[in-house]
Amino acid sequence: IRSWAAASTVFAGAETSMARSHSAKTRDVPRGTDADPCPIQLLPRLRASRPAFSHTRSCSEEDGTVRTTDPLCACVWQLRRTSSVPLGVPIHCSVLGSLQSLLIVVFFVDMAIMLLVGGRLLFVATRTRRVAEAAIGMSAAAGALGVILGLTSTVVLERDPEAFPIWALGRLLSAVGPAALAIGNWRIYRAEQTWAAAAAAIVCATALAGCAIRTLSGSITPPGDASAGGLLSATASLAAYGWGTFEAFRYHGQLKRRLALGLADPVVTQQFRLWGISGLCALGSTATGFLFTFGLGRSLSDSTVPFVGVQLALFAAAVCLWLAFFPPGFYRRRLASRSSFA
Repeated sequence: IRSWAAASTVFAGAETSMARSHSAKTRDVPRGTDADPCPIQLLPRLRASRPAFSHTRSCSEEDGTVRTTDPLCACVWQLRRTSSVPLGVPIHCSVLGSLQSLLIVVFFVDMAIMLLVGGRLLFVATRTRRVAEAAIGMSAAAGALGVILGLTSTVVLERDPEAFPIWALGRLLSAVGPAALAIGNWRIYRAEQTWAAAAAAIVCATALAGCAIRTLSGSITPPGDASAGGLLSATASLAAYGWGTFEAFRYHGQLKRRLALGLADPVVTQQFRLWGISGLCALGSTATGFLFTFGLGRSLSDSTVPFVGVQLALFAAAVCLWLAFFPPGFYRRRLASRSSFA
């Protein structure tokens, strides 16, 4: 992350100009189509105030490829290919570098928070022996690991057939996430009601069925594919997040009325509110991806603004989840003092 941030800082001070020349020692980079301008044209020549990068990057075009001696050219072209920004849209390298840096930092922080919350809840469950903590912890940890493994197989390894086991394991963990969340919703809010147990079982079956269909296809597909398995997986996630969000806000409303009478803990009341906000952010992100995939027939990553908005919403969901289950001491004291003052 630090290296990426440093590269983004270098790009931010760059100007949009690039000199071309021929060189004997070169590296092949795909050139693209007419609608996709050569990325070498988009690369800046860094300011002369940075001596280490002030030299001219040389490149040449031969046999339909762009050949360059500069690894930075190849690196940025790879970013350009995998970026959510359409290739046909001109964009300054500093903007691209800043956007990529922001999304990468947000993604890693998001995953770290989810793994931390999930791990701590699973550790608490080993002591309490209760299903609720184990289910919510498994939902957070398995969901984060599923996303990491999925991106590793599709983006980092570029859908290499040998990465299929990694992708399949990621799909399984991604199915465990909403299934465990549905079980947690049942055990926390509706433990005595039969219909809630049946609803949790339906969500689990739907999530696992979607995972099985996508895995049996034998090919690595992106997270938002419009197949039958993708539809079942997205439906299970929407049901689990929607159910959990409704229950959290409903219980928060009950605690808020009790708090006015001095019969509830202000910290616990705020925790359920944050849990509801976390679920709402996750639900909105999932619904947006569902709309793009099955409503508009295109990938969410093809639209920059919605894609960035979804990533930021998922980050907000992770932060709210952390504050809901493991609020820091200063946050607890602040809520207690505000309640006493009121």
